[in-house]
Amino acid sequence: MQNLAACPYQHLLKRGFGLRPWEEPDRVFQLDALHYGSLYHAVAERLFTRLREDGLLPVEVARLPEIEALLREVVDEAAGEVVTRGEILNEALLAPAKGSIRSAFSELLRREADADDGFVPAVFEQRFEGIDVPLGDGRTISFAGFIDRADLASGPAKRVRVVDYKTGQFRWKEGEQFRGGRELQLAIYNRAADAVFEGASVSEALYYYATPGGRYNRQACPATGEVDETLVRVLRTLDETARAGVFAAVADTCDFCDFQAVCGGTRQARAERKKADPRLAAFLKLREIP
Repeated sequence: MQNLAACPYQHLLKRGFGLRPWEEPDRVFQLDALHYGSLYHAVAERLFTRLREDGLLPVEVARLPEIEALLREVVDEAAGEVVTRGEILNEALLAPAKGSIRSAFSELLRREADADDGFVPAVFEQRFEGIDVPLGDGRTISFAGFIDRADLASGPAKRVRVVDYKTGQFRWKEGEQFRGGRELQLAIYNRAADAVFEGASVSEALYYYATPGGRYNRQACPATGEVDETLVRVLRTLDETARAGVFAAVADTCDFCDFQAVCGGTRQARAERKKADPRLAAFLKLREIP
């Protein structure tokens, strides 16, 4: 859905025609960003699962040395599996990535120990499916996926928040939430958490850029009625755009697109001409949503 929201033409090429970028022969002398992110997530799931099983949650400052030793063990295990899967030639070549991930989690754990918000990491890699979002007129979109981490807080009312780890840079601007309809994941996570954790009040879903490059910034999406209404509005518009067969190249999200060679150098001019087409009016209206 986010691909469709970013650019209907990109969505058509990827999901409709099944095009994919040309892949050069593998060079497995270092981890690329995708495999680095996979290793990071594997360490996060394994580490926090072990911490829960060993009674080390919530993280306490006094037990950080013990947890650091566990972290080193977990990173070594996860890195060894990368080698077994053939994603890199040998484990020695993983040293920079392992050092980077250990450093990132050391700081993350320190911050966990200093946190005083009542939330405790509790559930990891939680599967969800059948999360239905009614669009009206009998139409429904159903979502499935995984939640990286869910934190629970006790008190007068049980609360839950969703944490999704990101290993890239934090590029959010003040006041952004849906980014013109292109950012839907956190709002969907709120719905998923509401279904999965019965009896708990969903506080928020957030991206946690838990690396030095991301400066440990967080981008939160509150679980409010207003957010949910906006989600339904965006999904309804995207569904109607696809059903109408309108897959124009809007050319405002091209930087990381795999299909720039398909569109060519005139994509901006062509996109400008198509903006006047009334069939694109509702879609382009989404760009006004912060």
